[in-house]
Amino acid sequence: MKLYPNPLRRPIQLGRYDQVLIEVLHAENLPPRPHVHATVTVDDVKYTTKISTNSQNPRWSNERFTMPLFRSLGLEVTIYHSDEVLGISWVPINRMLEYPEGVCELDLYMPGIVSDNPGRPRSMVTLRATKVSTFIAKSLPQYRLSPGLALPSFPHASLLSSPVFHPPPDSVRRVLTALEEARLANHVEHKVVVISESLVVKLGAPRYAVREAMAMIYIQQRTSIPIPTVHMCFEHNSRTYIVMDRVKGRCLDDALPDTTSQCLRSFATQLASFVRELRTLDPRTTMGSWPAGPYDNLFFDPPPLHEFRAMGEFHSYWIWRLGTEMSLPEVPSSLRDVHRPYRVVLTHGDLAPRNIMVDGDLITGLVDWETLGWYPDFWELMAATRSSGKNMDIWIDELSTQLGPLSEVEDQYVSVLHDVAFRFWAD
Repeated sequence: MKLYPNPLRRPIQLGRYDQVLIEVLHAENLPPRPHVHATVTVDDVKYTTKISTNSQNPRWSNERFTMPLFRSLGLEVTIYHSDEVLGISWVPINRMLEYPEGVCELDLYMPGIVSDNPGRPRSMVTLRATKVSTFIAKSLPQYRLSPGLALPSFPHASLLSSPVFHPPPDSVRRVLTALEEARLANHVEHKVVVISESLVVKLGAPRYAVREAMAMIYIQQRTSIPIPTVHMCFEHNSRTYIVMDRVKGRCLDDALPDTTSQCLRSFATQLASFVRELRTLDPRTTMGSWPAGPYDNLFFDPPPLHEFRAMGEFHSYWIWRLGTEMSLPEVPSSLRDVHRPYRVVLTHGDLAPRNIMVDGDLITGLVDWETLGWYPDFWELMAATRSSGKNMDIWIDELSTQLGPLSEVEDQYVSVLHDVAFRFWAD
């Protein structure tokens, strides 16, 4: 596992962003005592129930509390009469969450009582555990093509009334036929399929693809950025198809090895102009996906619960990702100790070289707009330099000259985001 240097030597505690809701329901077959209560301990947190007067089979209501959730955390429950321990049990919280509806019956260890007596009824305590996520969205804005239904109420929803999203059935059949012919000819189905000299079709999930088609139309209407024209967007068999112009040239990823420094400087100048043009659109202070809602794209998987209102929330999401998904013991303090005020700007979100089409010394198209959204102003440089190979160092230098270099702390932050998002872990 790759470990990151911590410049301030200040460990950051991880994993305290998800929580578990514990409910103490009832116990059975306890020794007869007039007043009984339970304590539940998770890590360094303890909760004590009210006293039940139903001694041998106590029941509790509204005894619920939340505790931090760690992957390997265990829960200890103890039943008391005053200070006398009547029974003890222990269970990993993750195992509790695997039970149907989280209801878990635990056998109690009874101090001083022989447990292998076949005639003695089992002493048990019943709990319920429910995961409560701080970050994960339960629902997201839906961008679906539903014939006959009113347009949903989110910003720029009127774009869905465009004929692009309501193509004639004959046109849809021709596209599907061309796709099938291409699949048979190539013996494989690609994400982007060439169906003629001038058209390609991009296949995707409705959650992303409809929004991407909307974004392409929106940006093309309001900027001079070269974007493939979208001709159709339709759903078929739970997949979404975007029919668009085929862009002239090749992706910068393929062109980098044999591109001159002068050409790379020209590309960087053009790309910076496009980035600045995007930043003039729809100013806002919260961070999330275009046209509305929390981030919902390949970088932010799982998606956050809501739009981020401040950089502290943005940082906390990534610390949570490191702690709960990657189980890192420590992360760079730069995630907490970045003090420069960041601007929130509208930007493409993933201007990696593979998403930049070039021909000669011109950028002929920017593709893959599903990540369009409002990000901290350093984000685009991180995404735009996400590649490797010959001349990549020159490309990074030229972009840094145009978009502004990252500070040492910001560069470390970006490296962490890069590794978490793309899982490039080194042993």
